Amino acid sequence: MANRKHKKALGKWQKRGIYAACLILGLAIGFAAGFYIEWELKHKKTTTSVKTGTQAKKSSTSSTRKKASSSSTSSASAEKQNSATSATQAETSAVVIQLGPVAPTPAQAMRKYLETKGISSSGMSFAVVSVSKTDPHWKLDKGTRSGKATLYFLLQNVPGGWAVVDYGETLTAERMKADGAPADLRAP
Repeated sequence: MANRKHKKALGKWQKRGIYAACLILGLAIGFAAGFYIEWELKHKKTTTSVKTGTQAKKSSTSSTRKKASSSSTSSASAEKQNSATSATQAETSAVVIQLGPVAPTPAQAMRKYLETKGISSSGMSFAVVSVSKTDPHWKLDKGTRSGKATLYFLLQNVPGGWAVVDYGETLTAERMKADGAPADLRAP
């Protein structure tokens, strides 16, 4: 028994110091993971690959987005759990908007898009309604034909040309925002 090594027990404040260091380290890792995930989502949004017009859009012609919800908590264990679950939510919430066919000019993109919908574009003239000042890759055009309702087209400049994101006789600001258009792009 004399050969036993006696370890000095940690004091109350030493234990609290270790707990505090672990808590701070856990929070720092959680915030860093959250920042990295948010940065990746923003980066993916700008480099999303364009899908061709072979996939039909839903009958409502508007794209919906699922957004990952995040909640802030003050406890360290809840923060660690949130950072772990937000990583999986980020992977499942990456939304790819189904775009129309890509064409070199907006007019060609609108004509191709109407063809995929089975609508004739003969006799239709196209004009620019508005262009985003914050992101010139987004614009709103209209197509008119005598005796027919005006059609509005939300267009995005993507790699390879222009693509129709959404269209209809009316496009609201909320609908355009849900499609990913910048807030400064005004609705018709």
